[in-house]
Amino acid sequence: MMAEELKKEQDTSAHLERMKKNLEVTVKDLQHRLDEAESLAMKGGKKQLQKLESRVRELEAEVEAEQRRGADAVKGVRKYERRVKELTYQNPGRDSCYFSLSIVQGKVLIIAIMGDGEMECFGPAAVFLRKPERERIEAQNTPFDAKTAYFVAEPAEMYLKGTLTLTVKEDDIHPMNPPKFDKIEDMAMMTHLNEPCVLYNLKERYAAWMIYTYSGLFCVTVNPYKWLPVYDSVVVAGYRGKKRIEAPPHIFSISDNAYQFMLTDRENQSVLITGESGAGKTVNTKRVIQYFATVGAMSGPKKPEPVPGKMQGSLEDQIVAANPLLEAYGNAKTVRNDNSSRFVSCAYESL
Repeated sequence: MMAEELKKEQDTSAHLERMKKNLEVTVKDLQHRLDEAESLAMKGGKKQLQKLESRVRELEAEVEAEQRRGADAVKGVRKYERRVKELTYQNPGRDSCYFSLSIVQGKVLIIAIMGDGEMECFGPAAVFLRKPERERIEAQNTPFDAKTAYFVAEPAEMYLKGTLTLTVKEDDIHPMNPPKFDKIEDMAMMTHLNEPCVLYNLKERYAAWMIYTYSGLFCVTVNPYKWLPVYDSVVVAGYRGKKRIEAPPHIFSISDNAYQFMLTDRENQSVLITGESGAGKTVNTKRVIQYFATVGAMSGPKKPEPVPGKMQGSLEDQIVAANPLLEAYGNAKTVRNDNSSRFVSCAYESL
């Protein structure tokens, strides 16, 4: 009995020993394969890294070349401006010569300022929608040191650029964006998205009368408290059928996106306009209605010929003209707003 148990133990021990050896061989084989895989991955990764580094160097060279071309273009424009002034000074008594030289100077400036051919479709409103190409090129060549460029909190101005020597808390120091981000159309593209950078960008755009700015999915509007030529029929036609990234920020772009989504998806769309009193909610609501009415009329049947002696208005004119009647009963004058809404405006458009 003892001999049989001893033999079983020996057989079990021998079996376990064989399994151990087999496992060791398997582990060594797997380790060898793993080493080979790591070696191949390292070689492939190095090749990919070298390709990426080479591509980065090519892109940097292209950017530098583009900046040089832009700087040369700006220098050329300034050279022509100086030459025009010199020629005008040499002929002060000849009005016709001065007039022709002024036209030449204006053409040179228009070529430099427009740059983007797509802005021509907006007519005179182009300067209120997007900053000139020349200004963008100059901003790219402006010196900037990210180590010393900061916004600091200041009681009077709220935030100031780091031009003063102040003792402040570390939490009150906010990094600045490079000059190429000045007056950027979509603030979501900023390197540093903090409160002073957002306020500074809105302030700079407002100073240039560019009142519309994107912030991701939202369109931020600053009330200019004056009339701007950015709502004409030419501007409506310029935004019609364009994607959001293809045109400058505008309430018409938001409206057209909703209109196109409605046609594509066959679903109802909504535009939410919110803000404090005097921010421009009522005016922008009217602009949305104006856009829908105008675009709907463009795609609808041809207008009938006017009948002599009979007042006849188009559908879009009637829709837009209905707003003052509603506002006469639903709005009131306040300290901050002469036309403050006193009811929730919910406009339904059937297109």
